[in-house]
Amino acid sequence: SVALFSILLGLLNIKMIIGAFSQLRQGAQRVANGDFSRRIPVLAHDEVGQVAAAFNDMTDRLRESYRRLSVETERDRILLENLGEGVVAVDENAKIVLINTQAITMLGLADQPKLIGQPVHRAVALLDTKGAALSGPAIPVVRALKSSQPLHDVYGYQKQAGAKVMIDIIANPILVGDQLAG
Repeated sequence: SVALFSILLGLLNIKMIIGAFSQLRQGAQRVANGDFSRRIPVLAHDEVGQVAAAFNDMTDRLRESYRRLSVETERDRILLENLGEGVVAVDENAKIVLINTQAITMLGLADQPKLIGQPVHRAVALLDTKGAALSGPAIPVVRALKSSQPLHDVYGYQKQAGAKVMIDIIANPILVGDQLAG
């Protein structure tokens, strides 16, 4: 009877541990999908309970980080939209990730959603001093990205309406650590 009691107690412990890990797995799936709203119940103060408490702490920190990132992103978007300068931001492959209204207006470009993801040289075809289209490594953004050095110069630009204008371009590569981010 003692052996049967021990077996039943062992099975009960296994069921509780499996249940606790199942809750952790479900919680991890919710967090992976961006749902930070539910916490894992901490039913005991053993190792499994400590893992559940640590998971809840991690989820709280992630929630706060996402909230802070969202606030900072919105702040940056508002700042960019209210600058008097046109700003075009590209990723490490020279594809447009952000363009403000001033840049669209100044350059006479199409709607913003159509520009996002396009290579910058297709959206903004620059001209050299003789009026020839720049391509490949001569494109200022490409030069700045390849060299990881800032570049500042004046280039020609032909608007879609046909008018040629001179534009001042400042290309500053963004490095995060040693990694080129755009």
